[in-house]
Amino acid sequence: LVYNYAPIVMEELPKETIQMLMDRGRSFNVVKLLPTLLCIKSDKHRVEVVKYLEYAIHSLSIKDLSIHNYLIQLYAKYKEKAKLMNYLETQGKEVSLIHYDIHYALRLCKEFEIKEACVFLYCLLEFWQQAVELALTFDLQLAQQTASQTTDEELSRKLWLIIAEHEIAGKEKIQEAMELLKQCDLLKIEDLLPFF
Repeated sequence: LVYNYAPIVMEELPKETIQMLMDRGRSFNVVKLLPTLLCIKSDKHRVEVVKYLEYAIHSLSIKDLSIHNYLIQLYAKYKEKAKLMNYLETQGKEVSLIHYDIHYALRLCKEFEIKEACVFLYCLLEFWQQAVELALTFDLQLAQQTASQTTDEELSRKLWLIIAEHEIAGKEKIQEAMELLKQCDLLKIEDLLPFF
């Protein structure tokens, strides 16, 4: 009865419906409740659906891909950047232990222009150059952190050269070049001279 009628009740009483589902905990299969959770007609509905999805993931330890992907979709679509970043970091950086589709998440983050999340997902996919180039468009410090994450020394050097070129090319700021050299021991002053 709940699986059949919850979508109808959800339209009129979102808060009460979600509270009832949360009170019953593991009594229901969360995946079978998706038709109910897809009922988003207002902000009130969205807030309740997100609350239930977070509850299912964090309290009930639901690992189903569709539930995780739907939560990411809602975070991205409604520009809840802080919650999205918190979710991604909580899921971790070990690809085999992640419960969402990385490519789907990346597509959503690109579509809704959540750049910080895109950088995080590029790193998971080991698309280091794209991650650094994107980070340089909005946050130099994030670009530097990203370049430092890879364990491949040659790749890391290449990434730092991209950062150096972005920061130094066409400028005459020797101080910035010296700061970059302090932050990355893979670069030498000779590497930076062509950018001036």
